[in-house]
Amino acid sequence: MEVDALILGMIPYQIHGETYINVFYAHDDDPETVLQARLSRDAIYPNPRVNDRVRVHYLLKIVTQITKREDA
Repeated sequence: MEVDALILGMIPYQIHGETYINVFYAHDDDPETVLQARLSRDAIYPNPRVNDRVRVHYLLKIVTQITKREDA
């Protein structure tokens, strides 16, 4: 499943030298609900920024990847 969303905030962190990002976002169809995903750096596009319009990819209700929307 893929859902269009907006990035609201990010917190990068490292574990044993590997970079991860805690991403806060809201689905376009429910902008009042802030959601959170913890992803490895390779599961999100290069140079993500707050207010980027993205597509959140889910598998069994778990975020597997965030990609930047081409219409953004």
